[in-house]
Amino acid sequence: MPSSGLLQRIWRARTIYLFISPFFALFAIFQFFPLVWSFYMSFHEWNGLGPMEPIGLQNYRFLLRRDKAVRELLAELTGESSPGFDADTIEEAADAAFGAENEDEHEHHHHDHDHEGHQH
Repeated sequence: MPSSGLLQRIWRARTIYLFISPFFALFAIFQFFPLVWSFYMSFHEWNGLGPMEPIGLQNYRFLLRRDKAVRELLAELTGESSPGFDADTIEEAADAAFGAENEDEHEHHHHDHDHEGHQH
């Protein structure tokens, strides 16, 4: 429990806290909450309308295995920037870091969402 001296100092400075409180409120609403929500959402699959489906680290694994820009960045950072860089190295690292479980199911699930609403 805070000491009464601390509470008295806060009470005397209440005007200052009142003036800076909009910053903290806006920061929480427009910066902190979206950042935390985005991190939480990265462990789920959600189309924005239906229920969220927890998928663990599969989004990160999918990103490391499939996104060319990420593979090229990792290649550059590891010094493997030659044109013949073997992307299998990144896939093996992703498998080791995030596990290889449910890969086919996750890719199939993404594939289904990619074609929803498209007429062939």
